[in-house]
Amino acid sequence: MHLSSTEKFNRRPSPDAGDADRNKAVAGTFRFACEIAWLTPQLRRVLELLGDGLSNKLIARKLGIVESTVKVYVSKLIQGFGCDNRTQVALLALRIRYRLPLDESLSED
Repeated sequence: MHLSSTEKFNRRPSPDAGDADRNKAVAGTFRFACEIAWLTPQLRRVLELLGDGLSNKLIARKLGIVESTVKVYVSKLIQGFGCDNRTQVALLALRIRYRLPLDESLSED
């Protein structure tokens, strides 16, 4: 079958499983962006360093702030993500880093 250039241009491929996968990925990326959009640049840095396994003292040194400020930031992260402790926040930081699903439970229920 021979198609004119206009017909080739206007012809759309039929939807397939690949389209559904791409749509799901785009929706997941959008939801992911919304879930971390509330983070300030400083909270993002603290979250990243928590994911690296650094203590509050080392995070403070690395960012040039006092340890008590890091504790406040860690508390904000725990509360903001609905976690129970800093370990859960650190695991969440790794999920964010590696673009893994954020909606799986982190608690040990």
